[in-house]
Amino acid sequence: MIRSFTIVAAAISGATLVLPLLAFGQAKDSQQPNANASSAAVQSEAARQLRALLEADWRSWMTEYPEVATHVGFLGQDDRWTDDSSAGIARRKKHLVDSLATLKSIHRADLSAGGQLNFDLYLELLETANEGLQYGDDPFPFRNVVPRNLWMPLNQMGGIQQEAPETLAMQPHQTVADYQTILKRLAALPVAVEQQLALLQDGLKRGYTPPKIALRDLPKQIADLTPADALASPLLQTFAEFPVNFPEAERARLTEKAKSIYAGSITSAFRKLRDLSAGKRL
Repeated sequence: MIRSFTIVAAAISGATLVLPLLAFGQAKDSQQPNANASSAAVQSEAARQLRALLEADWRSWMTEYPEVATHVGFLGQDDRWTDDSSAGIARRKKHLVDSLATLKSIHRADLSAGGQLNFDLYLELLETANEGLQYGDDPFPFRNVVPRNLWMPLNQMGGIQQEAPETLAMQPHQTVADYQTILKRLAALPVAVEQQLALLQDGLKRGYTPPKIALRDLPKQIADLTPADALASPLLQTFAEFPVNFPEAERARLTEKAKSIYAGSITSAFRKLRDLSAGKRL
């Protein structure tokens, strides 16, 4: 629940502190007469550039972080996990740097007071995220108080062992199509787990690991995801809680498919993660 709250808080903060403030600033400034048509045109162009960047970036960040998209209700991302491969991380870092450059190319002085506030807010988010890259922080700018660290991606307060079941439980599960989307995400989960293993191992090579106390409950948290009874796993919670009047034949078919994915690849992936987390090196 903690991870769920922090993801929602982080993502919503990005939306509420940037996009609505921009709209508020524009509404306020529209009530004030412009000095002349020329200055109005300049201000309008700067405002258009800022709004276009904010809207495009919000879509891009939600596409890059599908778990966050699920938590905040951004549609169309519910069948994937964040790509934490080397290529995926490099792509997100580049987007962060590019976004920062684009924002700085906008003439702040040409913005209204509300626009300048939004400019400053987003600049702080991007610059702080960019500064954190040197310490292994994830490039996602709409972060919690403590940003996710790619060199130490797991501890008992957060990580894929908490994020995966929370995200799967939160996404829509009312229709057959919803459940088919969940199955796609389940099938993609072992790759996401393997990526966390690779990040942990990279962090160890760099000499980074969380304090021992922060890892105390981690092995049990991971082990609790893979009980012998598949439907007792938090990962398959939605398959134990079908909506009333859900077609029985579809219920049986979808459940068997979920069990097959669980037994075929999910349990082994999480057991590898558990073994590493319980080892002496971590």
